[in-house]
Amino acid sequence: MNRKYILSGAPCAGKSSLARGLSNLTHTQSLDLDDVITSVRGVSPSEIITRSGLAEFRRVESDVFQETFRGGNGEYGILCLGGGAVESADIRSSLIGRNDISLISLVCSAEEISTRSLRDYARQQRPVLGEIPEENLKNAREILARRMPFYRECGAVVYTDFLSSEQLVPIVEALGDISQPGVTIIPAPQGDLVSTAIVGRGILSRLFSGIFSLAQSKSRAFVIDENVYLSSIQKFEQLGVGKEEVYIVPSGETSKSIQKLEELLKFLATQGCSRES
Repeated sequence: MNRKYILSGAPCAGKSSLARGLSNLTHTQSLDLDDVITSVRGVSPSEIITRSGLAEFRRVESDVFQETFRGGNGEYGILCLGGGAVESADIRSSLIGRNDISLISLVCSAEEISTRSLRDYARQQRPVLGEIPEENLKNAREILARRMPFYRECGAVVYTDFLSSEQLVPIVEALGDISQPGVTIIPAPQGDLVSTAIVGRGILSRLFSGIFSLAQSKSRAFVIDENVYLSSIQKFEQLGVGKEEVYIVPSGETSKSIQKLEELLKFLATQGCSRES
């Protein structure tokens, strides 16, 4: 069964751009839940809220989501939710525990959300959080505080403060089984390259099926803590990773030295790594 992507997250965090990029990369259909609501109900989300209130919109949103999630509104490989959809208990219960989907919630700092929102407002795009900077930032902070527990409960949280959509798409596509509840992914661009920190309990076993699938090139190198390596030797052997491809960092503070750094750089050079790797 092909894995589907369900995208959620904060306003202006990049959900729509990621959905388009994943759709192009995976050659699958992308649906936006707000657009589906407009098509199915003949009225936009903002009109529903204006006429009937937020609670009624959440009810409509949940109903349309359930139908769409089951494939009732067309085939899709990527479904982009409204940022507040995870506030619905019915929607959350449908998403939690599913092994056939990757639920990714995009977030960034309240300050970055506010900056992007005000930029969009200046371009006459989305007045999501208000036009007054102080009010805008206050609203961004309140939204993050309210929704972050739900984002973490449902799937992986990816920070997008410093990423373009072009940089984000291949990272999300490669995550695979790692995109599970309680996992936080913090990409950090370094020039043309992006290093990614992944934080969460129980992710080690999923790392081998996700991140390690990226390392199929001839020039590859693994830098790993001694204790982690000792507990994962069989996994490395199953992947066909030889000991000569692994640099083991001794546990403890003594490994934090110029000598160890020099050894590591020599190891990376031996493996054919460079600034472009």
